[in-house]
Amino acid sequence: MRVAVIRGDLPGPVFLSDLEVVSRFNPPTEPLGQERYITRPTSASFGAVMASYAPANVVSTGNITFPLLINGGNQTLKIKGAAADPYTSVLIPPTTYPSITSLLAAINSVLPAAFTAVPLATSPTLRIALQTTTKGAGLRIQHDSTGGGSTANTPLVLAAGGATFTVPAAATVITATVPVGGPIDVSAATMRTQLGAGLTDAQLLALTNALAPLFIETDVAIKCFQVGELKDLRNAAFNPDPTRIPPIASSPAVIVVADDGTTLFTAPLPLITAAVWNTPVGGITITGVGLAGPGSPNSEVVSTEVKIFTAPDPRLIPQGIITAAVGGVVSATSIVIPASKIPQGLGIGVGTRVQVRFTSLASNQFALT
Repeated sequence: MRVAVIRGDLPGPVFLSDLEVVSRFNPPTEPLGQERYITRPTSASFGAVMASYAPANVVSTGNITFPLLINGGNQTLKIKGAAADPYTSVLIPPTTYPSITSLLAAINSVLPAAFTAVPLATSPTLRIALQTTTKGAGLRIQHDSTGGGSTANTPLVLAAGGATFTVPAAATVITATVPVGGPIDVSAATMRTQLGAGLTDAQLLALTNALAPLFIETDVAIKCFQVGELKDLRNAAFNPDPTRIPPIASSPAVIVVADDGTTLFTAPLPLITAAVWNTPVGGITITGVGLAGPGSPNSEVVSTEVKIFTAPDPRLIPQGIITAAVGGVVSATSIVIPASKIPQGLGIGVGTRVQVRFTSLASNQFALT
């Protein structure tokens, strides 16, 4: 999941202290600690990241056909940076190139130092991206049209009419992706629209993390979202300083989205909406949301268990027992306990209450119907 700060009036960064401690973790069995400060990106902070990871780039508009013959009629690539600069004519060595690897090596051997050619991340074996070697807002790259003499446009499948790309200002990208108040969109498609289709995967990840940091969806992180500090920060009633005069409007401080960068992240608390005693077979079917914990079926720490309120003592049926039986099911929306796993002789039937639990979370109690 990704978390983006969408309030512009917070007095400082927000510290998520109910995540795993960064300095204490067991590398073989636990993820790296995730407690951290998160803050709204600014022109200065995001601009600094852009200066390390955002080149100007133009790309192949279609797939290059290999083997590729370069000869005197299609070897010229005309490229420049600033609009006022003259084009530099680059002559790609004529030969037949069997792959994009050999083609890129040849192009880079003749390109000016200000430019480089890399495989296009979204099609790494069939398209190329021409990039500036320096990075940051305001950088510009342009190749001439085929009619203007850039005959290599045709074999490299660059735009026949020429193409220009200028890296936008940091504020422009922030407004387009994580506007104040949301919604946010830091998806790969939107980021490449804003910062160029030629971004490598590493560049894309660094830039996206600077806008909406990525959190591993550990049990602790999900709990933070469900009942912890991320829940409080998502609350429409959140107010960074309720004593301020004049008052500050209440609204969520953050938006949490899935790893895709745009779909709202969901992790509902366990809630039973129906529980049926399957007569005459004698099994139980529970329906609801958030019924499955994130652990493995045999985990005693985070796997789901069903509590049946029998007299005099409630009975617990763990997920591993349920799923080991034929017909046993544990999912986020349904739990089916076969009759063979229901305690016998305890008077279980219509009206008996059941509850779903995992770790410290528990659903409502629901009477069997």
